[in-house]
Amino acid sequence: MSRDAVKSGSQLKGMLLLVLLVLCSYWIFIDTYRINAFNIVPHDDYAPYLLYIVGEDGGKMPGSPFAYRALSVAVAVPFYYVVPVYKFSLLEDIDTEYLRAIGALAMVSYLSILISCVLIFLIVTRQFRGSASAGLVGALGTVLLMQFSGYKGVDPVAIMLICLLIYNSRNLAVFAVLILLSAGFNEKISLVFSIAMTARYIFAREQRVLPYAALSITAFGICLLARVVIEIPGNEHQMQVQSFISNALANIGNLVSLKRFILEIVPVTTISILCVLAVKEHRENTAVYGRYFSVTDVSVLIGYVLVMLAVGVRYNTGRLVMFCAPFYIPLAAIHIERLARGLRPASSLP
Repeated sequence: MSRDAVKSGSQLKGMLLLVLLVLCSYWIFIDTYRINAFNIVPHDDYAPYLLYIVGEDGGKMPGSPFAYRALSVAVAVPFYYVVPVYKFSLLEDIDTEYLRAIGALAMVSYLSILISCVLIFLIVTRQFRGSASAGLVGALGTVLLMQFSGYKGVDPVAIMLICLLIYNSRNLAVFAVLILLSAGFNEKISLVFSIAMTARYIFAREQRVLPYAALSITAFGICLLARVVIEIPGNEHQMQVQSFISNALANIGNLVSLKRFILEIVPVTTISILCVLAVKEHRENTAVYGRYFSVTDVSVLIGYVLVMLAVGVRYNTGRLVMFCAPFYIPLAAIHIERLARGLRPASSLP
């Protein structure tokens, strides 16, 4: 088969994947828009912040830590002006501009999920040299896992950036720009990479990741510095180091409830299973997989959960643990696809 034919086939698969993703996920935009418009479930409402940024009446600056995620909201500004306002017959006495802001943020959330799926597909097929089928498993799995995240807010934007950083984790220049910009998007982006890269440097003795670790820690430091220098009221307990142990013990002590089981234990267990599958697949072919994944990446999940328990994000650990998912989904998808087809790992083939 000629190189042109192979390239054409790859492009066709890419187009089919995109069409499939759109067909499988377009409802996320409609669902997010409707849920936020009717305020059906509790969620972080960034619509007033968007109105504040564009200078409309009804806009206001949110409290901490939401106000520090300005870029996650600012990316919705173009959509605020181009996404049509859809009104609901049963929704009365609501400001049109507020609805417009909700629609813009819902579109950003949806597009971020879509781009995350494409990036996971590319990580599977290009970085890890997995099959297109495995890439599809990873992409569609990402759509499903996003339901655990705060997709009604701005979490998908941060998760998309994490996927983009993983995709460029061997391109220092691009990584540097993205990780430093992430300080204006969401503090948890630099947190997960600070844990990942530091663990790789210390425990896996990967010397090449030292600048990546330094950049990640610097970006997280910028986030902390912003909260100290630019004082915005709200969630002050998250910065009180002396209360971390008591917060963690209180959170652990309240785990036994149906609400905690659904919102925290199930999501954390799901990501833990993906982590185990990723490690198992990594051990089958470390020569290929080791360039973009390390066994020490387990520390991302462990360290992140401990931080969330310490700062006291009650009932949100399960949602926030999705920030770790992009580290494990690609190799887990390869492992799942290989098991489904009954294939032996590449390292065991004669």
